[in-house]
Amino acid sequence: MAQDFKSADTNTKKLEQVEAALRESELRFRAIFNQTFQFMGIIKPDGTLVEANRRALEFGGLTSAEVIGRLFWEASWWDSPKTQAILREAIAHALKGKSIRCQVNAASSNNTVATIDFSIKPFRDETGQIVLLVAEGRIFPNTDVEHSPNHQNNEQLEHETVSPVQWEMKEQNQLYRDIVNNMQFGLVVWHLEDPNDITSFRLVTTNPAASRLTGLTLEQEIGKRIVECFPKMFLERKTSLELYAEVAKSGRAVDQYQVYYGDERIPGSYFSVKVFPLPNLCIGIAFDNITQGKQAERALLESERRWATLAKMSPVGIFRTDLSGNYHYVNKRWCEIAGLSVEDALGKGWRRAVHPEDLERIDTQVKPEEYLPLEYEFRFVHPNGRINWVFSQAVPETEDDGKVIGYVGTVTNITQHKQAEQALRESEERFHAMAENAPVMIWVSGVDQLRTYFNSGWLEFTGRTMEQELGNSWTQGVHPEDIKHCLETQSIGFDAREPFMMEYRLRRFDGEYRWILDKGTPRWNPDGSFAGYIGSCIDISDRKEAEIALQQRAEELTRTNIILAQTTTLLKKRNDELDQFAYVASHDLKAPLRAIASLSEWMEEDLADILPEENQHQMRLLRGRVRRMESLINGLLEYSRVGRTQTPSVMVNVTALLREVIDLLDPPQTFTIEVEPGMPIFEAKRVPLQQVFSNLIGNAIKHHSRPDGYVKVSVKDQGHYYEFAVCDDGPGIAPEYHNKIFNIFQTLEARDQKESTGVGLAIVKKIIETEAGTMTMKSQVGVGSTFSFTWLKQPVQ
Repeated sequence: MAQDFKSADTNTKKLEQVEAALRESELRFRAIFNQTFQFMGIIKPDGTLVEANRRALEFGGLTSAEVIGRLFWEASWWDSPKTQAILREAIAHALKGKSIRCQVNAASSNNTVATIDFSIKPFRDETGQIVLLVAEGRIFPNTDVEHSPNHQNNEQLEHETVSPVQWEMKEQNQLYRDIVNNMQFGLVVWHLEDPNDITSFRLVTTNPAASRLTGLTLEQEIGKRIVECFPKMFLERKTSLELYAEVAKSGRAVDQYQVYYGDERIPGSYFSVKVFPLPNLCIGIAFDNITQGKQAERALLESERRWATLAKMSPVGIFRTDLSGNYHYVNKRWCEIAGLSVEDALGKGWRRAVHPEDLERIDTQVKPEEYLPLEYEFRFVHPNGRINWVFSQAVPETEDDGKVIGYVGTVTNITQHKQAEQALRESEERFHAMAENAPVMIWVSGVDQLRTYFNSGWLEFTGRTMEQELGNSWTQGVHPEDIKHCLETQSIGFDAREPFMMEYRLRRFDGEYRWILDKGTPRWNPDGSFAGYIGSCIDISDRKEAEIALQQRAEELTRTNIILAQTTTLLKKRNDELDQFAYVASHDLKAPLRAIASLSEWMEEDLADILPEENQHQMRLLRGRVRRMESLINGLLEYSRVGRTQTPSVMVNVTALLREVIDLLDPPQTFTIEVEPGMPIFEAKRVPLQQVFSNLIGNAIKHHSRPDGYVKVSVKDQGHYYEFAVCDDGPGIAPEYHNKIFNIFQTLEARDQKESTGVGLAIVKKIIETEAGTMTMKSQVGVGSTFSFTWLKQPVQ
C-alpha cells in the first residue's frame, strides 16, 4: 500500500511538472502572440473571434471586450460592407481546408486607412476536423518558445494517466506551436547565457518564416551564438545587442522599430523588429522584411511630388475640397482664372469670386450623400470687373475603402463657349488633343482585351492606319518571338485587373524593329466597374543598346580582372625573387665586410706594441666604415621590404608600446621623454608603428646637441585617424634641408662625426605612406623639431 501511495505521489509530481511546462509554453506563446507587430486573430469555424492580439487592438483603438465573441467580419475594424463580404467569403474558403489570402482596408485608431494583407489558415484536431482559423495580417500604409519535450518524455506522458484538462492544455500547446510555425513574420528566441556578456545570446528556437525572411536555414543554427549567426550585428549594431540584453534582464519589451542589416549571406534589407522578454533570461524577436514597404513609401513620395508638380504646372485650374465645400487646395492657374490669391480662396473664400447669380445654382447641384461627379458652368468675377465663364468638373475623392472624403476638380476658362453642348464638345476635343499630342504612344482597350483606339504617335510610329491596328491586329507589327509573351502578360493583367508592364520589339514604319516599353493601367467607370485598359508606350531601344553595351563592358572587365590577377601573381613571383636576391646579396656583401673587420682587429692585436697611434686610429676608422656599410645594407633591405610584407593587425596600447620603445632605446639618465596622457588603444599593425616611433624618438636622442634634452610624444584624434607628434628641443634643422631629410642616404652631419646611414627617416616615411598616412616636419634652428604623422584607426588591408 505504501508503495502504491509513493507511486501515486510520483505520478502527481510528474503531472504537476507537465502542467507547469504546458502553462509556461502557453505563456510564451501568449507573449509572442501579443508582442508581434502583425494583426492576428483566432477564429472559431462559425466565424466568432476568440482571440485578438495587442497589435490588432491597438491598431483599431479597441478593447478585447469590444471584439471578442463577435463575428470576425462584423468587428469594429471594418465599416465597409464590401470589406465585410470579402472577409466572410475568405473565411468560408478557409473552412474548406486551404489557406486563403486577401487584402482589405481598415480604419485605424487615428482615423487613417491602412491596407491589411491577410492570410487565413485552418488548423485541425487529431481527427482532421478544422477547429480554429488563424487570421494573420501585415499592415501597410495606404500607398496604392521552448523546445518540444524529448521523445522519451512524450512516450512517458502518453502512458501516464492525465486529466482531461491536462490533455486539453497539451493539445492547445501543440496548436500554439503550429500557429507560431505558420506565422508570416519571423520569430526567433535567444537565451542570454551570461548577463554580463551581451554577445552570449544563443539561438533557442525559430520558426520557418524567420528562415524565409532572412534567406538563412536558421533551424541549423540553433545552439549557436548570435555573433555567429549574424556577424555584422556585433560590428555594426552593438547597440542592438545591448538593447536585447536590457530586455532580457529588465523584462521590459521594446516597441516596434526599424533596422538595416546585411552581410555576406543576407542581402542588405530593412527589417521591422519587436523585442519582448521571455522567462529565464530569454527574449523573443519578431521581425518582418519591410524592404518592399520602404520602396513603396519612396514610390509614394515620388508620386506625390509628381502630382504636386503636375498640379503646379497644369494649364487648368485644380482644386480640392472637403464634403462641406471648404477648399483645401488651389493651383496657380485656378487663382489666375478666379482672380483670387491662394490665401483668399481657401476655406469658403472661393465663393467671393463666383457671380452671385450662379452660387445658388452651384449649391443646388450638389446632392448630399450622393457623391456623384459634378459638371457645371458658372462665372468668375475678377476684382477689376472682368467676367470669366468657366466649365468646372469635380469627382469624388475616396480612400481605399471607398469612403468619400471630398472632391477633386478642375476649372477651365470657356468664356467664348458658354453653351453646355459646346463646352462638352470642347472638353472632349481637348482630351483627344492631349492624347494625340502626347510625346508617347497611347492605346485604349475594352473589357475584352481588344484595342479600340491608338493615338497618332502610335500610328506614325507603325505607319499603319487606325483600322489596320484595331482589335488584336496591332500584334502584326510585334516581333514573332515576342507575340506570345505580350499576349500572356496582357491576359494576366486583365484577369487580375492590375497594371502590367512588358517589353517587346515593334516594327517601325521603315521596317526596323524597335524595343518598346508598354505600360497598361486599368480604367474604371464612375460606378466602380471595370472599363478596360489604357496604355502608354515609349521607345527604349537606346536603353536596350546601353544595356547590351554595359553587358559587353562587364565581360571586358571580367577579362581584365583575369589579366590583372595573372599580372598580380607574376608580380608576387618577381617580388619573391627580389627578396631572395636581396637576401643573397646582403649575405654575400656582409661576409667580406665581417672578414675585413676581423682582419683589422687581428692586425691591431698582433702589432699592438709596434703599431703607431695614428695607424690604430685608422684601423678603428676602418671598422667604423665596415659597421656603417653593414648598417647601410640592413637599412636598404628594410627599406625594400616596406609595403611588401604582410603584418597582422592587433589591438595596440600606444602607451605600453611607447614605454617599450623608450626602454629599448635606453636614453641617458639626464634625458627627459614625456608621453602625453590619453594615448589611444586601437587596432593597428604593431610592428610598423613601433618602427616609426623607434626611429623618430631614437633620432631625437641621437642627434640632440645636449645630454639633458627633452622629447614629447603627443596625439590628436582627427576622426578617421590619429595624428601623432614627436617634438624635441634639439638643434633643429635648417630650412634648406627640410625637403631633403626624408631622402634615402641623406644625413645632416658628416658620418665621421655622427654614425648614420641616412636611411631611417626614408624608412619611416615609406612605412607611414604604405599605411595610407602622411608625414610632416616643422623645425627651427636652435629651437627644435616636430615630426608629425597620421595613422588610420582602421588598418589598411
